[in-house]
Order: sequence, then structure tokens, then C-alpha cells
Amino acid sequence: MRGTGFFAFITGDPVTAQEYQLASIDLDVDAGDVRSLERTWRNLIECLGHVGDIDAAWEAAEESTAVAARVDTTSAFANAAEWRGWLLTLLGESRAAEERFMFADRLEYAEPPGNDHMFSFPGVWWAEFLVRTGRHAAARTLTDANRRICAENGWNDDLALCDRILGSLDLTVGRPHAAREKVAAAVVILRDGDFLVELALTLTMLAECARADGDLDAADQHVAEALTLAGPRKLVLAQAAALAVRAGIHADRAAAGDPAHLGRGRDDADSALRLAVRHRLAWHELDALDAHARLDVVAGKAHGWAGRAAALRGRLIPAGLDPDPLSTVERQVAAERAKNGESNI
Repeated sequence: MRGTGFFAFITGDPVTAQEYQLASIDLDVDAGDVRSLERTWRNLIECLGHVGDIDAAWEAAEESTAVAARVDTTSAFANAAEWRGWLLTLLGESRAAEERFMFADRLEYAEPPGNDHMFSFPGVWWAEFLVRTGRHAAARTLTDANRRICAENGWNDDLALCDRILGSLDLTVGRPHAAREKVAAAVVILRDGDFLVELALTLTMLAECARADGDLDAADQHVAEALTLAGPRKLVLAQAAALAVRAGIHADRAAAGDPAHLGRGRDDADSALRLAVRHRLAWHELDALDAHARLDVVAGKAHGWAGRAAALRGRLIPAGLDPDPLSTVERQVAAERAKNGESNI
């Protein structure tokens, strides 16, 4: 039952996934199977998060945390913190998200055989948060290690997500062609495996890479496919992201001499903003505001979007975030081991 719900979700059917996940929770409760129950709650959190039902996802996270205490293993406590960190990231609660991710990472790093930071898709979530908040070196270190672990274990879908992160990092340093190659490879893996939820998000990133690389026709094709996947399935995270990227494509076309694209870009930016605000997706809201600000620049008219974006960015990236949280975790674990007379090897 739980497996059916999990595969229904990753292949793009969140409605069916939730039905099976809720049924599995009832069965796990009746059977007293707390380990299976803890995993099922986590699957439900992810499903609810991607469709933008953040309140229900948070309630599920509370249940998952309570069950983790009953399971009473390091991995269960780490998982509970990782999922909360992801939801807090979506909500834009950056300090709280950082605290949860670092707590989980300390548990992961200290767990024998030890010295591995967060990996698999929780490691991707933290890396995405680090990219968003400007800690690019830490994001690359975390993702390089994550990619190695995924490759060693044959986790091709997680490896693809690592490549998506590495592509986004290439974009931040002005290497759109290299970024495009990495993300295109990730798209192939996710498409072959029918991982439709992550495929929609990754196509959106590929569209942004193509836009930055000057290939607006390819960017249009990628974002259209992302919206075809996301819209009917109500995958709000992917839909809002894709609309914001398409607004940027329209801005580039308008800047190239076709002013008709200004109105289309405004429509997409407005749609992305409405979705983000309705579902309380703070970073998606920032993307929509940035798209409007870009359209203002192209139109040569200021409508206050840049100021709104700057104010939100200041809240989402507060002063004083740890510039190198991975090293901080390593120091904290080393200090705890020394205190307990344990080896750091």
C-alpha cells in the first residue's frame, strides 16, 4: 500500500498517491508498525508539499516527528528534521530551516561509519536552500559528496537531482552552457525513469539554462513541457516555478524587439505570484517578483516590483546565516566526540 502511494506520486499522480498513503497509515497504525508508519508519513509530507498544501504537510510533519520519537533511531530523528527543514524552506522561514537542516546533518555526520553529510534527496533540499541563500561553495561541497554517494549506490534519480543543483551553481557563476549540459543529462535520467514530479522541476531549470544561454526557442519548449506536466497534476511547486521562468523568457523576447511579449510576461508573472501567495511559497513569490522587476526594466517603467523583491529577499536571506554550515557541523561533531573520548576517524 505504501509503495503504491510512493510510486503513484513520483510518476505524477498525487491524488491517487494521497489516497494510498492515508490508507497505508491506517494499516500501519492498526498493525503497530511504527517504522513503516514513519516512512509513510514522510511520503505524504512530500506529496502534500509539491501540491502546495503546506498546512496539511506541516500537520503530517508533526505526526512524523511524533512517530520518529517512538521509532527512536538516529535516522528517524534526522528524517523528521530534514522534512521540516524542507517545509520551512518553502515557507521562507530561513533561520528555522537552517536550524533543522544543521540538526539533521549533525546526526548524519556523527552516525557510524560517519563523516558523511546529508545525502540523497534531503541533501538536495539542503543544497537548494544553500544556493538560494547564497552559500554556493557549501552547496557545491555538499552536492559533490552527495553525487558520489548516489553514484556508488546506483541511485540514478538522486544523482540526476545532484546534477540539477550543480547546473544551478554553474548558472550563478555565468556558465549557462555548462549548466545546460548538466541539467539536460538530469532530464534524460528522470524522463527514462518516469520521475514526473522531479522532471517538471528539472525541465524548468533546463528552460532557465537555455534562456541564459540565449536559446529562447529551446527555453520555450522546455517550459511548455514542464507546464504540461505540472498544471493538470496540480504540482504547484513546479507550476509556479515554470510560470516565473516563462515570464523571464517573454522579457528577453521583448528586450530583443518584440513588445507584444511584455503583456504575456506580465500574465505569467501574475499567475506565478498568485500561486505563490495563495500557497505561501516564499521563494516562488520572490521569483515572480523578480520576473515583474525584469519586465519593468525592459519596459522602461518602474512599478515598484524591484523594491518589493528586494524587501522579500532581505527577509529570506537574513544577516548572520552561517557562511560555511558544513564546517560548523564538522567542528560540532568533533567537539562532541572529543568530549565523549571518541575518535574522529
